[in-house]
Amino acid sequence: MARVGGISVEIADSLFEKVSGLMMRKSIKPLLFDFKRDSTMLCSIHTFFMLKPIDIVYINSKNEVVQVIKAKPWRIYYPRKKSRYVLELPAGMGRKFTAGKKIKINT
Repeated sequence: MARVGGISVEIADSLFEKVSGLMMRKSIKPLLFDFKRDSTMLCSIHTFFMLKPIDIVYINSKNEVVQVIKAKPWRIYYPRKKSRYVLELPAGMGRKFTAGKKIKINT
């Protein structure tokens, strides 16, 4: 477990966890992806097979929130700017984050 902006999150460590993310989960819990470097392509997220909408928070290597998205199922999302971290959240939790603000990440 880790904490991002004061929220307890699971970490997607393995390749399988990074590929599957929150797909097919009935209960959506915060999940953090660390892609180890800033990128737009590495941080793309799909919501195929998602059962519910989620919020996506893109965070760069300076721990600045790059973008917050209200994501719908069956879509592909890319950050507007390079990001290192992607935080998948239950719908509505993304309100706690604001683009341009620095946040604390404890992994």
